[in-house]
Amino acid sequence: MDNYNQLNYINFSEKEISSSVYRIFSLERFLEILERKCLTLVSPAAWEDPFENFIYHYFKKQYPGPNRLMRWYGGNLVGQCWTQHRETDAMWRIYSPGKNGIKVRVSASSLLHSLTNSISDTSPPFNCHLGKVIYSTKKELTKLIVNPDLENNLLRNANSSYLRALYLLHKRKEFSHEKEVRLIYEFNSTSELRDESLYDIPIDPNSFFEGIVLDPRMSDTEFKMYSSGIRSLGYKGRITHSSLYKLDI
Repeated sequence: MDNYNQLNYINFSEKEISSSVYRIFSLERFLEILERKCLTLVSPAAWEDPFENFIYHYFKKQYPGPNRLMRWYGGNLVGQCWTQHRETDAMWRIYSPGKNGIKVRVSASSLLHSLTNSISDTSPPFNCHLGKVIYSTKKELTKLIVNPDLENNLLRNANSSYLRALYLLHKRKEFSHEKEVRLIYEFNSTSELRDESLYDIPIDPNSFFEGIVLDPRMSDTEFKMYSSGIRSLGYKGRITHSSLYKLDI
């Protein structure tokens, strides 16, 4: 891989760049994507698990107040979580509690390119990252925080955007079953955001999604009804019903 890829595809092998990644959206959220024709990245600070973004929480405690936090951490990051798992029972139950989820599939390279293509000419492409999560023990994560060079590295290093993204790719070992991948963007100005907290990536759903799969817990009637609604919003790609729980014996 060239230097561009090494900075943008974090923890990826060259072969994995062309592989597929997946995400489950609620029906409501997926219909919004079709209507608005965009993916939306949000601040990792909003993620529930405090060890999802442990560096952010560390600096928030050390330097209270948004201005000081931004100065030390450079906390202008937004992201979206995907997975390398094609399908698991846990994925549907966790990310589709309403039993009406929509699973989408895209290539890893297409996902990153959609982000790099969305940024303005004034934003450098090395602020865009797609990375595989590294799963560590709580002790290992704590060790990263107490590194005496942490602040200088994040603030002054020539590849500081890469380093901040790299720290965002650490998660507790208890979640290793998720095989998570994170799309991360470090924006330069809040003027790039919608409602001061959301970053939209324009997409063409028909060319971007390689296919969509509806929740295996839907009845056949629900599948037909939801498929019809998705078609009415202009989606022309393949729609299938997950057969995860069907017994073909």
